[in-house]
Amino acid sequence: MSLLRNSSKRERLLVIVLSILIIVYPYYNLFLKPISQKILIVNQSISEKQQQYDSIEKLKLTNVVNEKKLENIKIKYALAIVSLPDNSRSPEITYRLNRFVTQNSINLISVTFGQNVKYSKGKLMVLPVTVIINGDYLSTLNFISNIEGDSRIAEIVDINMSSSQGVNASIQSTIILNYYYTQEVTSNNPTYDFKTDNVGKTDLFN
Repeated sequence: MSLLRNSSKRERLLVIVLSILIIVYPYYNLFLKPISQKILIVNQSISEKQQQYDSIEKLKLTNVVNEKKLENIKIKYALAIVSLPDNSRSPEITYRLNRFVTQNSINLISVTFGQNVKYSKGKLMVLPVTVIINGDYLSTLNFISNIEGDSRIAEIVDINMSSSQGVNASIQSTIILNYYYTQEVTSNNPTYDFKTDNVGKTDLFN
C-alpha cells in the first residue's frame, strides 16, 4: 500500500485500469466474445436470407410478367390459327355458313366444296366453296358481310343473284368463295367445338 501511495496519480490510474482489464478480459472471452460472434453470424445469415428472399420475389414478379406475355401470345396464336388454320377444316366452314344463315333468317340451299388447290409457292392452299342461298336482298347483303368480317379468311370470288317472280319474291344467290389454309398434314386429326356428325345437314345446330 505504501508503494501505491508513493506512486504518482498517473501510475495509480494505470494500475487500476490494468486490474479492471485483468478481471474483465476473462469474462469477455467467456461470455461477451462468443455472444458477439453469434450475433455477427446471425446478422450475416439474416443478410443472406434477405438477399435470397429478394431474389425469389424478383423471380416471382418476372414469372408473373412472363405468364402474362405467354397468355397474350397464346391468344394471338389462337386467333391466327382460326384465321389461317393448318388444314382445310371444311366442317367448320359449313358450320360457320349455317350460323350466318340462321342469324339473317335466310335459306341455305347448298354448300359445295371444290378441289384443294395450291395457291403458289410455299404451303398456302385454297379450298373453293360454292354457296347457294335464298332470301331477301338486305339479308343476303348481311350474309355476305358476315363472311367478309369472319375471323376465318375467305375471299369472295363471285356473286350471282337472280330474283324470283310472284308475291313472295326472293333472291337466290350463288356465292363462290375461296377459303385459305396452310399445307394440310394428313396425320392431323382436327377437333371441333361442335358435333362433326352434323356435317352435311342444312341446320348444324340440331
